[in-house]
Amino acid sequence: MKETGIEPRMEVVILYEYFYPGFKAGGPIQSLINLIIELESDYQFKVITTAYDLNDATPYPGVILDSWNEISFHGLQNPIQVFYSSGFSNYRKIFRALFSIRAQIVYCNGMFGRWGFILLLLKKIGLLRGAKLIVSPRGMLQAGALSIKKKKKKIFLALFKLIALQKDMRWHATDEQEKQDIKREFGNKEDIIVATNIPKPITSARNNQLKTTGQLKLVFLSLLTEKKNLHVLLEAFAIVNAPICLHIYGPIKDENYWLKCQRLMEGQVHEIVYKGSIMPKQVQATFTEYHALVLPTKGENFGHAIYESLSVGTPVIVSSFTPWGRLQDCQAGITVDTFNPEDWAEAIRAFVKLNQEEYSAYSKGAYNLAKDYVFKNDFKAQYKNLFS
Repeated sequence: MKETGIEPRMEVVILYEYFYPGFKAGGPIQSLINLIIELESDYQFKVITTAYDLNDATPYPGVILDSWNEISFHGLQNPIQVFYSSGFSNYRKIFRALFSIRAQIVYCNGMFGRWGFILLLLKKIGLLRGAKLIVSPRGMLQAGALSIKKKKKKIFLALFKLIALQKDMRWHATDEQEKQDIKREFGNKEDIIVATNIPKPITSARNNQLKTTGQLKLVFLSLLTEKKNLHVLLEAFAIVNAPICLHIYGPIKDENYWLKCQRLMEGQVHEIVYKGSIMPKQVQATFTEYHALVLPTKGENFGHAIYESLSVGTPVIVSSFTPWGRLQDCQAGITVDTFNPEDWAEAIRAFVKLNQEEYSAYSKGAYNLAKDYVFKNDFKAQYKNLFS
């Protein structure tokens, strides 16, 4: 049936614990926002989420709890409907919200935690009948990610397979490595579609930092958790003799881990400062103030911070557990293959030695890598294939 000569848009409901205006949960929120902006003319998106940002006890201001809200954000042409749950104590409200819209597609962002449990319940009671289920692990099946809280995740995966949730569903892999991670856990017969992460647009902001040999300003921007391996970076700083600068940005997700990092910061000759959290719209401009982003992460299925740093011409020193490959091959930074602090210290020393001409070549390489990623990917076609 057609309405006013226009084919009705297929309805896609997204399930994820965090959403706009939240930002502290990092990349997954940005991935969803970028997805909705890119495909809003082709699909009618609705989101079921909570009314709280990461580690917050106070709901977002101005939202109506346990109800549908009309929400707009920068880049969106028309408002979307978002259901902000007051919590997980009453699953029936979330089920009722999902059932009331009868979406053709249910897109679950992530696997573990309470939203993964909701997914198991939905399957068990048959509430997803008639809707296509798509699950995006968002890097949660990477070996590095599975090594954290290993026992809990092993139990969840066993329940996932026991209930046979993966039957009659589709997997969203954001790159070929994630496709292999899914096959490793669930077998080769799974329905897996690769659709790469949609980034922010390239902006006019560009890195114009002056660089002399012996000088270096580094930035770490990420969630402060064990997975991001800030402690490896701090241990590397301890064996770099020339005083340099490191500014740390990001929400503290794991207080015990942050205490460990604070102890490693004590007594160092370097300027190491925690700068707190910053809003997503400030990230690209912030990266222009530093010579390089450094991120010894145990795993990223994309790494929005990495892309946003590259997109303004700020090189990256990063672990090999990202989809960005060997950055030194395109002179966009350095990819470090181990978590040995000495290897990270060596990469830092290499950047300390750069003069202006050498650094400018790295800055150009970083910008070109981000630009190539945007222009070589037809994001709309990939996600239409995913939702087909």
